[in-house]
Amino acid sequence: MYNEIFNEKHIILDSTAKTKEEAFLELAKLAETLGYVSDPNELVKGFEAREKESSTGFEDGFAIPHARIKAVKKEAVLFIRFKDSVDWKAMDGKPTKVAIALIIPEAKSGDIHLGILSEVARKLMDENFKKAMKIETNKTKIQAALLAGADQNSSEKVTKPTGEKPLILAMTACATGVAHTFLAADKLNQTGPKLGYDIKVETHGAEGVRNDFTDAEIKRAEVIIAATDIGLDMTRFGGKKVYICPVAKAIKDPEGVINTALKEGKTEPVGEFTTKGSNGSGQKVGVMKHLMAGVSYMVPIVILGGIFIAISLGLAKAIYGPNYENFHGSSKGMGWIPDATGGTAHWGELFYTDPLTDPKNFFYYLNILGGSAFTLMIPVLGAFIANSIAGRSAIAPAIVVSFIGNNAANFYPLPGIEAVNTPTGFVGAIAAGLAVGYTVKWINTWNVPKGLKPVMPIFFIPIVVGFVYGMIMMFVIGSTVGWVMGKFQEWISKTWGNISNASNVAIGLAFGLLIGAMAGFDMGGPVNKVAFLASTGLIGSKIYTPMGAMAVAIPVAPMGMGIATWIFKPFYNEEQRTMGSTAFFMGCIGISEGAIPFAVNDPKRVIPSNIVGSAIAGGLAGAVGIADLAGHGGPIVGFLSALGRGNGDTGVYGWAGAWQWTLLAFLFMAIGALITAFMYGFWQIADKRRTGETISMKQFVLKTRSDKVTADKKIKAAKKATKKDANQKQFSKRN
Repeated sequence: MYNEIFNEKHIILDSTAKTKEEAFLELAKLAETLGYVSDPNELVKGFEAREKESSTGFEDGFAIPHARIKAVKKEAVLFIRFKDSVDWKAMDGKPTKVAIALIIPEAKSGDIHLGILSEVARKLMDENFKKAMKIETNKTKIQAALLAGADQNSSEKVTKPTGEKPLILAMTACATGVAHTFLAADKLNQTGPKLGYDIKVETHGAEGVRNDFTDAEIKRAEVIIAATDIGLDMTRFGGKKVYICPVAKAIKDPEGVINTALKEGKTEPVGEFTTKGSNGSGQKVGVMKHLMAGVSYMVPIVILGGIFIAISLGLAKAIYGPNYENFHGSSKGMGWIPDATGGTAHWGELFYTDPLTDPKNFFYYLNILGGSAFTLMIPVLGAFIANSIAGRSAIAPAIVVSFIGNNAANFYPLPGIEAVNTPTGFVGAIAAGLAVGYTVKWINTWNVPKGLKPVMPIFFIPIVVGFVYGMIMMFVIGSTVGWVMGKFQEWISKTWGNISNASNVAIGLAFGLLIGAMAGFDMGGPVNKVAFLASTGLIGSKIYTPMGAMAVAIPVAPMGMGIATWIFKPFYNEEQRTMGSTAFFMGCIGISEGAIPFAVNDPKRVIPSNIVGSAIAGGLAGAVGIADLAGHGGPIVGFLSALGRGNGDTGVYGWAGAWQWTLLAFLFMAIGALITAFMYGFWQIADKRRTGETISMKQFVLKTRSDKVTADKKIKAAKKATKKDANQKQFSKRN
């Protein structure tokens, strides 16, 4: 089996390639010749895509490039040695002499190639093996040396704790779960015993988790090392010392990683009354992460509220129009009815004039559902900011204090400040969440008598912390923050969305550009979420235009990347084009994270393109006062009647009253996405022309057509050959 994956035919000696790009071309041609790949260009793109994530160049002149794509028919290992060493951007900065490439079909589980890979990674620490690979001229000996031991089960080569020495546990994981994962594991496995420790390494690779830790091992461990480039679940290590570092650091300096972990690993105190927050690893976490945790819990509530309020408003206006009384709303009882001409009021039966206030109308209850969600969103924000910092015991006081701050009637009137009618909103919730969270976290460090520990989270913390910060909110913060928020919201309401003069349009344009740029910068990351938090926080006060700009900007990046993969097809392999189509769909339903894989692979060009397109879309929406009642973005909110124009009760919303503004919002989304797509595409063309690879736009289009014509001819020829074979078989049967 292994002779099929790697044999003498797979070896290139004395290659004249001068760059790794030339090496990829040479490897791709060899793979095509041997029948391992259907399209060598796709394999080159697969190698290049992997290099963009991180260099596959290791130490001492070796590289392990790898690609896992659909174009690969069956797995193989290819060996190439260069006549003159090639710059591979290796982790030790030295040029590369030997590259051992792995090509894997996308559908394969990866067990076979991972067995070889793990063995190669282990052998790259053997000086004799490395020397032989650099100078050996006999291909049979190279094959034998590379495959020796690859048929063993990888678990048999795992270093097992003896139970006689202190134990260190480590996890390794890289972005693709292939080379770096196993090379880091082998480095740590070899280094631990040299330092006098038992060590066990759990690999999180492409084939899944191997060499799992037991509860007994976790309990015994001195420290847990997480050498990872991806997020790993740390919840099982509560109360243990944990050290996190990049996987490359464990490969380059495993001894330094182990020593640093033992000295600097962080442990968050765990007591009987302490409940863990999201910071389970004990590593230092910034305030922004806690804010984002609160936002993540608030977002579904905002969407629920905004969508149902928008639907109730939009459908009610569509069905009943502006005069609900003509449809005979339900009776409110008898009373004085004002005369329309200004004459004397007369006694008669009163009827509801608004379907959203009529308790016998379905839209009344739909509106209550949406309004209830908006009432809860601010307390939920504060509660889960506090929970992220200090755990469950911080939720009760934070949710109560945030709820108090969300109703201006709860504030004590301070001398010198006019009556406050505006709640503290999201600003008050952030302040309450942070203050309560850090206070409870501090209380959790107290050395409390054992008998009192069980009552701390259910009695002392909610009562004492809730009382202290509740009083501060009502007597100090509420009136001051509410007054400032009131002035700000009043200014926004009067200017943004009011297109009666140029200065108001300019204000909307400026804010829209800023919000759009923030939305496109990191696509769901901290900068995006700051803009999102500010925009959604104002919805509860009926300020809808900031969210309108945000809603238009959100889908631009993923839709733009999708369009780019359709228009500039030759720049992308099949996997990337599929990713682009997925990103476009995600943009349509308001999920900007679909563009993240493109930004990770090519940040220099993708991020500026996203920022420009998103900023222009947001600026256009801001200039005309596009509004969004739902805390979400993308075309989906328009189809659900959540878009419109203006703020408060004077704005128009939904398909019934604002269909033209909804269509205009769709147009702005499309403009932003097209700008992003063409900016990125032309930038790629310009860069390729600088390197002498091609090409004018005319040539690019012709090349695309030529590729399509060639592909169509191949398909037709294959169909014709299949039909011919079938006819021949049928003729043979008759004879």
